[in-house]
Amino acid sequence: MLFRSFVSVENNFSLYAGLQLLERTLSGTLQADASIGSAGRKRIGSAQQALAVLLRGGTLPDGRQTAGLEAFLREHAWKDGSFVQGGRANAPDAGAAWVPTSGPRAVDVVTWGIATLGAAEIDARHGAGSAICAWEDLKRWGGYGKGKRLLGVGYSDVDGNGVDANGDYRDAILSSEWTAGAITAVREMIAYYGAQAATEESGRWLAELREDEASMLEGLDRKSTRLNSSHLVISYAVFCLKK
Repeated sequence: MLFRSFVSVENNFSLYAGLQLLERTLSGTLQADASIGSAGRKRIGSAQQALAVLLRGGTLPDGRQTAGLEAFLREHAWKDGSFVQGGRANAPDAGAAWVPTSGPRAVDVVTWGIATLGAAEIDARHGAGSAICAWEDLKRWGGYGKGKRLLGVGYSDVDGNGVDANGDYRDAILSSEWTAGAITAVREMIAYYGAQAATEESGRWLAELREDEASMLEGLDRKSTRLNSSHLVISYAVFCLKK
């Protein structure tokens, strides 16, 4: 059952990324294009003000107040060491302004959260190593692979993937699209942790992340060779990785 008050955290990460891109595009356009007249600059300025309110809070055009998308993601998207799939917001019968869902756990909300917010932001908010710990947790319930080798991810914790009692990966469902998203998240963490002061722990993290990147690329390559190259999901995944 889908409640009218249900809020998807993953989709809000997508919205957050899109609004940030739009904000930067508008700012860059104003700086680079001297041919824009006063009327055009005014319209762009109004759009920038609206984006700032949506992202960082303020007064909406209808007079309502909002804390902004950044505040929502900071205060409500993270729970018990990872990102929640979603929850109910301002539901009259919920007993609280925000009630997060307990399941199922979604792969893409974790990977997209890491890719969108960045490991630096996540670790600053929730403690050093929080981003990679969320990724390691995801692999235990959402990783797809053979033996000890991770080859990709599925969709959720009810796919039949994850790690068994012997520490071996199960191979129930592989999502090419979401594996591409996982590789993007892993690359973000490699860039961040690789720029930190070298320690034994950070060295271990980097080695594990680089192995995950390589093995998931291998997993996508294996799948793509078994399908027609025009297959929509494979083509989309490859496009995302090339970008």
